[in-house]
Amino acid sequence: MRVFDRYSNILIALAICFIGCQASEKWNIEPSGHLSDPELTESSGLASSRQFQGVFWTHNDDGSPRLFAVDRHGELIRSYLLPGASNRDWESIALDDEGNLYMLDNTSRLRSDYTSMIYILEEPDPFRQEKLGPLRGIEIWTERGVDLEAMFFSKDRLYLVTKPWDASQPRAYRVENLIDGGPATFLGTVDVSAMITGADISESGKLLALSSYRAVFIFTGEGEPEELLRSTPLVCPLNAGQIEGISWVDEDLFLTNEQRDLFRVPRKSWERGVAPFFRALKVRVPYVETPPDIHQPLEGWFKGEWISAIEGTSLYEFGRLAWSSEGLHVGIQLPEDLPFGALSREKPHTLEEWFSPGLVYLLINPDGTRPLVFGAYDRCVVLGESTYGEIFTQSRQLNPATVIEAFENEPDWIKAERQGSRLFITLRPETPGLSGLSQARQLGFNLMYIGKQREIVSWTPLMMRFSWDSPSFWGLLETN
Repeated sequence: MRVFDRYSNILIALAICFIGCQASEKWNIEPSGHLSDPELTESSGLASSRQFQGVFWTHNDDGSPRLFAVDRHGELIRSYLLPGASNRDWESIALDDEGNLYMLDNTSRLRSDYTSMIYILEEPDPFRQEKLGPLRGIEIWTERGVDLEAMFFSKDRLYLVTKPWDASQPRAYRVENLIDGGPATFLGTVDVSAMITGADISESGKLLALSSYRAVFIFTGEGEPEELLRSTPLVCPLNAGQIEGISWVDEDLFLTNEQRDLFRVPRKSWERGVAPFFRALKVRVPYVETPPDIHQPLEGWFKGEWISAIEGTSLYEFGRLAWSSEGLHVGIQLPEDLPFGALSREKPHTLEEWFSPGLVYLLINPDGTRPLVFGAYDRCVVLGESTYGEIFTQSRQLNPATVIEAFENEPDWIKAERQGSRLFITLRPETPGLSGLSQARQLGFNLMYIGKQREIVSWTPLMMRFSWDSPSFWGLLETN
């Protein structure tokens, strides 16, 4: 879907890059091709044909109601315009055992009656058939305002999984009536933390995959789909852009992203997935009359902890926080074996540039109302060394496609000093959006340090539940 157009508060780029960097050693993601047809601007669903070998079906997120048949390299075989259909928000496509195609138009968030449309048609032969057969549609509804982007077919039923934007667990439904539509049956929540963008079940019914932007969740077993969805999945991190479509071919996975790339993930690769999970409590930050300075001992500040992003264990008590009329004060003591890194004055473009070892990242959401960062005043503040060994700061405003929207070197609302391994940072009241803290008295905040192997070592006073599509570590500070 067009995330930036519809939501301004999704996906922090740092967590995205972190997951991608960590995934590179565990997953063998093979480029399979690129969706070359210029009319296929944003692949938002993927289904592998069981009748025609090597054929995938896909579609755009919105606009023209067109169905595309492509090969495993992404080359167009044929496209079809669906007469009488509209494409307001096509998000998923599925095939049943009888050769029927199902396309989900996710309109529940756009309509007052919270219904969505499912289009059903017989799968055409893309090598010979120039026109589609009859098309029909059914309306289904789940619950108020849910976002539906994942659908799969199994044993005469369609299944739907929601895309939660608030770090809650996705909700699963079953469509009972494929003739007349109607209410879908709620099956329960799924034990993952992610915004689900796609789903597919293998022909054997033993492998069920759900995709999010930066991970794939694989449920295995002999049971019904309802049982698989209630089980604990294998979690496989990936770095393949913004994943929207997923499909099984035997026991290999194929993925498409919004950038129209096509990937293959063989079983020998995805079966090595791992899944960390984190929780923590909310904290208050003390107000101080005299702002701390670089010469004061750390013991006078609110204590925090460095956290290992991979193991989830407390390493050291190295962080301090305080609040005053001068702004928000952050004090950290860098571990001796993690040297402070050099920060380039150029805008970063690659993962390596984003995550140079030794850099410090502060993520701030000034109004503190959202678990996900991306608003007009949200910032990523990055600190490192200049060419001459001095403290150098950058302010980055990011959009959901992990692209820097605004970029500023050494903004005057950041003050950073260093003494040995100690680093002191003040975000002044004129920091974009920070003035609202005096009224709201809370701030979404996170601090991360990039280790030698580009792993995240994070100090934060609070961690939300881990989510693959939001910051790995996130907290809400409340001032006294």
